[in-house]
Amino acid sequence: MKRFWGLALGLTLVGSTAAGPPEVAPPPKSTAQVLAKLQKDVADSYNRAIEPLRKAQQVNDPAEKKKLQDEFSKLYTEHQKFESECQAKAVAIAKAEAQTEVGLDAAIWAAPGRKPPERKELVNLVIEYHMTSKKIANVLGLLTREAVEEPAAKDRAKALDTMELIVTKSPHKSVQAAAVFAIADFYKNKAEPYGRKAPTNSEELSKKAEAGFERVLKEYGDVVQYGKRTFGDAAKTTLYEIRNLRVGKTVPEIEGEDVDGAKFKISDYRGKVVMLDFWGHW
Repeated sequence: MKRFWGLALGLTLVGSTAAGPPEVAPPPKSTAQVLAKLQKDVADSYNRAIEPLRKAQQVNDPAEKKKLQDEFSKLYTEHQKFESECQAKAVAIAKAEAQTEVGLDAAIWAAPGRKPPERKELVNLVIEYHMTSKKIANVLGLLTREAVEEPAAKDRAKALDTMELIVTKSPHKSVQAAAVFAIADFYKNKAEPYGRKAPTNSEELSKKAEAGFERVLKEYGDVVQYGKRTFGDAAKTTLYEIRNLRVGKTVPEIEGEDVDGAKFKISDYRGKVVMLDFWGHW
């Protein structure tokens, strides 16, 4: 009987414990868990910051709208500081475990938000240890930034050389395609910089861009870029733009009706200054 009551008491105690408050989740044990928590915390912080902005877009009262916008500004400033602190911890992981998958993930996640010297260091770690990873495609945008922003010409050229190296060394066609496309796109944007006068060697740069997109079309035309769109689709669109829509090219024929219903062709106005205003309703 004593054994029975002891067992009953034991079951009662176990049931009482299970019904109590939930235990606090244990702290992360591995660096992978630490990185995952940093990423989640930053995402949560961002969502909290933009929530007032979402609400402001649905509010008509000017005073309430301003209040929500001010709240957003305050929270977003706090978020940026918090994100930078979390990225700094990820940088530490990337440097300490540079050869591991978690080190690669930490470098890719943290690099875009770091200052140029540290961003460059992280990219170099990825290049050194993870050339055969599909994830290396994530640093192509950062290398393009280096090719544009580096003050020294040799450093800008090195960034392009690194992208060419990725094309040669990566075993993945999707990565090769992304790298060739990125290089071609760099030359295209260099030939006609947005909002600025084209450089004197614009024609030479355009030819390099055109050759790059032709290579994409020939060697990687069926490789998926995203969704159902292939690199070939993107290359065709961009080649048409280079060949027909650059400054100095003849405007392609456009036919339509004016606001009064009269039919016209853009070629009817050849030799005159014309402003085209494309718009629509959705």
